[in-house]
Amino acid sequence: QGAFASIKNEATGKDLRYYAVDGKKNVKAAVVVIADVLGVDTGRHLGVCDSLAEALGCKVVCPDLFHGQPATGDMFGTPRFGEMVK
Repeated sequence: QGAFASIKNEATGKDLRYYAVDGKKNVKAAVVVIADVLGVDTGRHLGVCDSLAEALGCKVVCPDLFHGQPATGDMFGTPRFGEMVK
């Protein structure tokens, strides 16, 4: 239902990618979904965003806070994982 887009951070010059779904009702509210360390591209987060937008009728946004580089299974329990989540 939603789509990926990006917005430029003028302070850093970097783009922030996000998934957004517009609700069907004229609601002056929004929900921000924060993905876990597995990232927004797992599909589960997209489904959650779609479901919330449909149920609440408002805009739902899920930013890609890991910039397309989420944790992988081999990172868990290692110093590399600790560095990623700082």
